[in-house]
Amino acid sequence: MTNNIYDVLESINIPESGFIFKKVNESFWGKDSNDNIVFGLLSRENSKTIIESTKNLSLLLNIECEIEDEKSKSREHLNLLVLKNKTLLDLFISLTSVFVKNETNYSFLKFFLHLKELFSIDSKAQTSELQGLFGELFVLYYFKSVHNLDISDFYQSTNKMKFDFSISDTKKIEIKTTLKQERIHHFKNEQLNNLRYDIKIISLMLQKDDKGLSLLTLIQHCKNLFSDSLTTLLNIEKIVRTCETSDLETIVFNEKHLVDNMKIFDSREIPKIKEKTDAGIFNIEFDSNLSNSTALSTQEIIKWIQL
Repeated sequence: MTNNIYDVLESINIPESGFIFKKVNESFWGKDSNDNIVFGLLSRENSKTIIESTKNLSLLLNIECEIEDEKSKSREHLNLLVLKNKTLLDLFISLTSVFVKNETNYSFLKFFLHLKELFSIDSKAQTSELQGLFGELFVLYYFKSVHNLDISDFYQSTNKMKFDFSISDTKKIEIKTTLKQERIHHFKNEQLNNLRYDIKIISLMLQKDDKGLSLLTLIQHCKNLFSDSLTTLLNIEKIVRTCETSDLETIVFNEKHLVDNMKIFDSREIPKIKEKTDAGIFNIEFDSNLSNSTALSTQEIIKWIQL
């Protein structure tokens, strides 16, 4: 599909005005008069025309366009994304191809907002963010490759949400990683709110190892395993887009140590602040030692996820 889109774009001449398109399966690819790349889908709603533009990307909703194929010409109302920065073309094509498969879960506007956020990122991810991403992706990879359980549909839609995975409105999973010798993790008070949520904590103890599993390799594994999961791909790209390959290669941990020391806890078993906080007090954070907490089996959490 990706190669086909490149071939189609190569075959399109720059129009004198407006847009020119060719159809690729159910989507439309083309160029505008400024030689920008344009992606479009049929507009299925009789909504008013909406236009929004950023430095790298423009959104046009419900735009009437002329479509020409080998047999005839027609006029259709399309939703369009115009890419104005060709250095982002590879990423744009790969994500839009996945978006087409996920169109029932993502509106065109929502997809634009995700791309807008992604393309505007210019700060480099900190080591702690890369370590957190490693933990989240390892859990995805482990459950899929070892237990054939795909939890990518439950992955957070935006990085740094309250919980890493939302199984339902009440069932939540939070991933915690540590390089310490003891199983000590940092929590926000709300992440252990048993009155509101049924929360499971997956604790990963990391051990640096030059011959271990690198974040770069783990990302490649997850992109292959979850190639149709737009949420997973967006989460990855939003953290690593400004990273050098060398940055991802230096985040390396012993995989056997990870698997042997992975523990799963019900949040009710974790030491926490039990006193009710006064009204107006918020953003409480603390470290908790889980070394003496009772762990759940992997089969228990799998059953809990599937219920």
